[in-house]
Amino acid sequence: MNSDNNTLTSPLGDQGPMTGVDRALMAEERTCSAWIRTGLASMATGLAIAKVMPNAEPRWAVACLGMTMVFVAMLSFTVGFAGYARGTKHCQSSARSSLPWWVLMIFCNLLAVAVVLTASFILQDAPIP
Repeated sequence: MNSDNNTLTSPLGDQGPMTGVDRALMAEERTCSAWIRTGLASMATGLAIAKVMPNAEPRWAVACLGMTMVFVAMLSFTVGFAGYARGTKHCQSSARSSLPWWVLMIFCNLLAVAVVLTASFILQDAPIP
């Protein structure tokens, strides 16, 4: 914050004051990262439920609970990325550039692979080594 005119300055330096579009883009990034964080926590919880309690009965209920958490993780990732994509369409005039689409697609695919691997670990009967 500048003390002489009480305006926010851009984190990019000398590109002028930060606009509402810049703040909206940063808010979209924070919201997307919060959805991803929630999804990762949900996926870890699902895996922990299924693998920390290997002798719990009925086994199908434990696996179902773990798979539900993995499904919630996938929904969380989808909502986060869809919201980010929708929000960045409106931020084209921002001084900041949004995340390139190819980076977003690679990250989406890596998270999808992580969800599939977690689901396969949950459905296996053997504990994770």
